[in-house]
Amino acid sequence: MIGFFAGSTIAWQAAYQFKGLVSLTLLGGQSARIIVMEMAPVMTGIVIAGRIASPFAAEWAALVSTGQRDALKLISIDPWRFLLMPRWFAICGMMPILMLFSVASGLIGSWVVSHYFLSLSAPVFWGSIQLFFQPADIGRGVLKAACFGLGMACIAGYHGFYSESGSNGIRNAGIRTFVETSIMILVLDYVLWFIMY
Repeated sequence: MIGFFAGSTIAWQAAYQFKGLVSLTLLGGQSARIIVMEMAPVMTGIVIAGRIASPFAAEWAALVSTGQRDALKLISIDPWRFLLMPRWFAICGMMPILMLFSVASGLIGSWVVSHYFLSLSAPVFWGSIQLFFQPADIGRGVLKAACFGLGMACIAGYHGFYSESGSNGIRNAGIRTFVETSIMILVLDYVLWFIMY
């Protein structure tokens, strides 16, 4: 839903900015590049930070608070490897896939606005994407999403495993994870944009 409505908004904004300056036949290609390079990785990252990374940190903080981390150490199981690594791989592996779903829904949202509200035919919209879109942009977007996933997993693991005991520690682990992950996504997005483009 977020990808669909973000793509719709991008189409409206692009049409407004193109008005009187650039032909609307370029709308599809412009929208696709914005969605793939910027909107999909960042929006997906922030949603996953709130929905996945923050609860992971709270869950790990609860394990620390109830002494389960120490119990794992007592039976010679590394808690980082046993608890963090599966989730770390899951976040890093799923972020690019979720980003691609966000790209697809964003393009559909952009097409709906272009076709039904801006009277742009489907062949013109999709033809513009084929004409101006560069396949390397998908690779860059996937790389961004993977980097965001790696950062999320590290921040969630740190705040979860090094939280204070009790309900305040669990709550703070989740809140700090979401806030710091959101900031990390925006800062890393800027750095990766500077490096890749």
